[in-house]
Amino acid sequence: PEVLAAARERAADAARAAADALLGAERTQRSYNEAQRDSLGAIEDLNNARDRAREKLQQLRFELEGAAIGEARARLEFEKARDSLQAVQDLPPNSRARQEAELAFAQAELNLRKAIDSNADLKKEEDAASRAGVEGSEDVVAAKEALAQAQQREADLAIDTARAFERAAEAQRDAAQAAAAAAAGGTVERELNRRIAEAR
Repeated sequence: PEVLAAARERAADAARAAADALLGAERTQRSYNEAQRDSLGAIEDLNNARDRAREKLQQLRFELEGAAIGEARARLEFEKARDSLQAVQDLPPNSRARQEAELAFAQAELNLRKAIDSNADLKKEEDAASRAGVEGSEDVVAAKEALAQAQQREADLAIDTARAFERAAEAQRDAAQAAAAAAAGGTVERELNRRIAEAR
């Protein structure tokens, strides 16, 4: 009876282990399903990042065109202010017309320098963005890295899930064998009966 009780305890332990293994496999499966959703989200994020990068590049090109037009306009205003200043050079320095012309010239010169500087800055930014292209933009590079991580997690969890279900199947086989051994007429009882018969 002690041997039979121990066999029944082993069967109960094996059944609990099988249930735990199955629960663990189901948890791993849920994590894997979540990782698949994360991978799909990362693909969508990558596509969105590419769209934003294309749009940003296009907007930079528009801004560059606008800056070139703004610089041309500032150059024209500068030339007009210079001509106006030359026209009043013969007036006394404290003349209101001459002072206004000098101020207009100083303002036009400042606006031209600012336009040239802004245009140069935009040109550098556009050159860098064009060299990097859509795929080399910071957003796209970051989205590609996030996608690679999501896909790696998905692949790892696919392997973990397969292994967890293999372990659960093995635990269920072990539990079935332990239950069969502990059952009435099972291998433990047959072994006990054989020993009793031999002892007689």
